[in-house]
Amino acid sequence: MGQSPSTLAQVSARAGCSAATVSRVLNNSGTVSPAVRQNVLKAVKESGYKPRRTQRTVRDLVSATHPRTKTTESRFEVILHRHSPMEQISTNDGTMHLGPSSEVTGRDLISQTYSLASDFYMQILNGVMDELAFASNRAMVQASVDLMDPQIIKSVNRSEISGVILIGEYSPSLPDFLEQCHKPVVLVDIIHTGRADVVTTDNLAGIELAMDHLLELGHQKIGYVGAPRNRSFQERWATWQWKMASAGLAVNSQWVYHGPESIHDTVEDVKKILAGEPQRPTAMVCATDCGAMGVVRAAEQCGISIPDQLSVVGFDDTSASPLVTPP
Repeated sequence: MGQSPSTLAQVSARAGCSAATVSRVLNNSGTVSPAVRQNVLKAVKESGYKPRRTQRTVRDLVSATHPRTKTTESRFEVILHRHSPMEQISTNDGTMHLGPSSEVTGRDLISQTYSLASDFYMQILNGVMDELAFASNRAMVQASVDLMDPQIIKSVNRSEISGVILIGEYSPSLPDFLEQCHKPVVLVDIIHTGRADVVTTDNLAGIELAMDHLLELGHQKIGYVGAPRNRSFQERWATWQWKMASAGLAVNSQWVYHGPESIHDTVEDVKKILAGEPQRPTAMVCATDCGAMGVVRAAEQCGISIPDQLSVVGFDDTSASPLVTPP
């Protein structure tokens, strides 16, 4: 029998990076360092990995007419939603720069200005669009900061729409949206108990792996960054507390940051946590990569070396992560 074709996971293991990073290299999207890109391409060549189809960007997929292999096609409404302020994250010569947090419009969510800030959602959106295209379905993408916008409600209920895929941030208006939407709905990375189906990150496994790694390194003074403002973050926070209790470690409330998610705010508050030497944590688990980037900046400003004096674990594998030092 012939050898089974290599998988994306096998390529990422060979290259020593995540599957998402391999995907970014193959799609030529996002920010990847030249060294990592070279390792990925080498791993792809050595493993003989062949993507099952050519990946395309969101803009390409929105404007393109997809090849059809079925006599009929389904049409889906894909909505990218966020209602809270966003930071502008930019790069210059491989260095990350932060702009102020501000309210955004739907157009901002898919603009170049906020491309790094919204990278996590854009990766999901690209994957959704790719799968729809592969199945010879058509889709219309909308970015919205208000789920109850009358134009959104009207659009999702058009007769030709087979279903709705909602990606992004949990909104207090979600129950009202689901009541007003008369089509099948799939929520992506939005946990909600209701009639909609849900596809989400394995929050429990992610935090469990992070904690297992830190415990294996011998850490006992472990802090946490990330406000449990939605179900996903609540799961991450609860799992961290459970792992601490399972390891016989007490939760020190002075080492927990539950403030705003912006990198700037995280830096300012985490500096207070790290200034408590010798009673400061030796490791921080962060619910998001933005939180981890804030911790790294705070440590740098406090003169704390990473990873020699502080270990930091993020969550999400966004394109901005490799831009911090250490990555």
